[in-house]
This record gives sequence, structure tokens and C-alpha cells, in this order.
Amino acid sequence: MKPITSIVGAALIGLAAGWTATAQETAPPAQAATAADWHPFSRSAAKAYLADVGHIGQGEVVTIRMARVKIDAPVAGDYSHVVDEYEFRCEAGQVRTVASNDYAADGVAFDRYEEASPWEDIPARSLDAYLKALACDGDRASPPTWPSIKAFIDAGRP
Repeated sequence: MKPITSIVGAALIGLAAGWTATAQETAPPAQAATAADWHPFSRSAAKAYLADVGHIGQGEVVTIRMARVKIDAPVAGDYSHVVDEYEFRCEAGQVRTVASNDYAADGVAFDRYEEASPWEDIPARSLDAYLKALACDGDRASPPTWPSIKAFIDAGRP
């Protein structure tokens, strides 16, 4: 990437020479959208829990999405799952849920429930504590990770 002084300098020289710049020449390159990156971080007898570390929102309050996927699907090709949205006050060690999204067997969202729960302290060795480690502390699951919940399910829900 060129330093700003060389871009400005080139623009001034170009203007002095009578050139006109197009928006493509003067605009900074567009930022690529961040892709989903689902990390399995916990498992029970019935569900796998995955966190999307590709869409962690930063700030005083950190946001992250967590999927709950059934281990044993009733039928092959069942992409039903739930994605919950969490907020963390990392320094205070507090968490709350802000929304829950239900996905049908075809993988399409069909219901969204929004209501911020009260802030709660995060108990040690809890699901929230493991999710906080991903959202706030930069911990990451060991590969493989998944670009989508569908890819996780298609891989056999490992």
C-alpha cells in the first residue's frame, strides 16, 4: 500500500497537469467482509456447541454468536439448529444473551426472539466461561473449524 503522502502528491501533480482522477483511483481499497468461522468448543450427549469467531464484535461490550446443533439428527440432511447471540463485559466477567434464532430443517431461519437478559457473573468451568475465552481472550478451538453450520452438519457433526 502506498503511503498517503505519495497518493496525495500524485494527485496534486496530476491535477497540476490537468488530469482528472476517477473514484477507483482515489478511493481506498474496500475491506473484505469477514467470513464465518465456527469453532466447536463444547459438547454434551445431545448437542455440539460452536462459536463464530469470524464475527466477534469488539468494544466495551463484546458480541459473539453461538450455535447449538443436535448431535443425532432425526433425518439425514436435517440442518435445524439454534444460534444465540451473546454479549460479554470481558473485564467485569459478565454475560447476557440478547437474541436467539431458530433454523428449520432446511437451514433457513424461521424465528428470532430478541430480549436482552440481565447481566450475570460468569461461573467458572461453565459453557459461558468457555465462550468468554473465545470472545474475550482470543482462545481458539483446534481444527477443524467450519465455514458454516451446514458444513459442520455435512461433515457428520464431528
